[in-house]
Order: sequence, then C-alpha cells, then structure tokens
Amino acid sequence: MQVRILKESYLNSEELYEDFLKDQIVSDLDHFTNITYNFEKLKPFPIYLNYKNEEVREKKFFEALYVIRDYYLELDKEITMSQSFWQSLLLVNFREYILHNYPHVKKSRNTFNNIVLKRFDWENYIYKCLLAVEYVTDQISGHEHDHYFSLIINNLDLFNYLIKYTVFRNDKFILTILKIVDKHNLSLKLKAKIRNRPDLGKDERYGRRVIFEFNKEYPVILSPMMTEEFIEKSFIKHLNKYVIT
Repeated sequence: MQVRILKESYLNSEELYEDFLKDQIVSDLDHFTNITYNFEKLKPFPIYLNYKNEEVREKKFFEALYVIRDYYLELDKEITMSQSFWQSLLLVNFREYILHNYPHVKKSRNTFNNIVLKRFDWENYIYKCLLAVEYVTDQISGHEHDHYFSLIINNLDLFNYLIKYTVFRNDKFILTILKIVDKHNLSLKLKAKIRNRPDLGKDERYGRRVIFEFNKEYPVILSPMMTEEFIEKSFIKHLNKYVIT
C-alpha cells in the first residue's frame, strides 16, 4: 500500500470536505507533498469510539487495539505519531471504510472534522489506542494483553488524564496505576462524581483528582523513578483526601 502525504494547507482548506465526499482528492497532484510511504499492508480499524452502548464500545476498542498491534506497532514512530500521516491515510486510502462505518460524516463538516480530522493528541482515539498498545506490549506478556486492554477500556477517563499530562506519559507509571486500580477494584469509585464539593465543579471525578494530586506533587524527572509500592501508597493517600471529605 502506498500512502501519499497531503499538504498541510490542503488539510486545513475549505474544499477538503467536499473533495472527500466527491472522491476528488486524488485527482489533483497539487494536493500532495513529495513524501510517500510504502507498506506491505495496512488494515483499517475503528477510529471513533464514542459509543453509548458499553458492549459495542468495548468490542470496537478491542478491534482497534488488535489491528494497531498487528499492523502498525512495528512502523517507525515518526510515521505513526504524525497527524498528517493518519489524516492522509484516512482521507485517501481508507475513504470507503470511513464512509461505510461513519456515514454521518456526510451530514456535516463539523462531524467530519471531529471524526476524520481530530487533532492528534490525547483526545484523539487513534492516539489513545496507539499509546495503549505500545505501553501494554512493551511491559506485559502476550497472554495478559487482553486483561490490560480491558483495564484501559474500562478506565478510559483515568487513562485520558494520565496521557494528557507529559509528566505521567510513560508505560511503567501508567501500567502501575492500572495494576493498583485492578488490585483494589477501584474502577467504579474512580469514575464516580465527587459529591458535596462545589469548589471542584459539577462533574469532577475521583480518578481525575487523584491524577491532579500526583501532577501537583511530582516533577517530570521523578515519575519513572517511583517504585510501585510508593506509587500505590501515594495513590491511596490522594484518593482518601476526597473520599473522606
């Protein structure tokens, strides 16, 4: 498969949306840079995972994680962490897949932007899945991959906050946090809203506050150096600040 990278100016242009719907992107070479990648095979996967039905959401997440593990993990990170690579791949190579699986992109430009052109950071589902696969496969043996994938899927709000902060965006720390959540059966508690604390806002969750406390307490250099035992004690301490209140 050949992936030609689209120009940044074109990716931000007004005509991109209509060109996508009319399948006119590839008809103009001026849309592309001179950067081209050649791959043996790349497989499409669910790129937008905001499903209300938990069973459907989990199934789609697992599908995305498996495909990324099997088809994208060994690619150069300079490629897989590039926003222009993913946008070019989706808009050109996986156009039919997008239209078939996300037909609502045809209804509005905003929907299209939110699904196909979402900024490539911690709010982007491809980005989340890439980090999840990388962290789990680097630190966990193959027979346990499903268990840790499930932990991430079922604690996605917590995972989002962990990868949002540069200070905690490393595999050992994040997997240690997931182990703590699993060991103490904290998933439901961490997702719950904190009551009787109007100073924190209307939708503040226990998990977010725990990570917020970690973020206040530790600079970047110390995060990878903390022992699992120390992280666990700190996690429970931070959680109890809000549980007791």
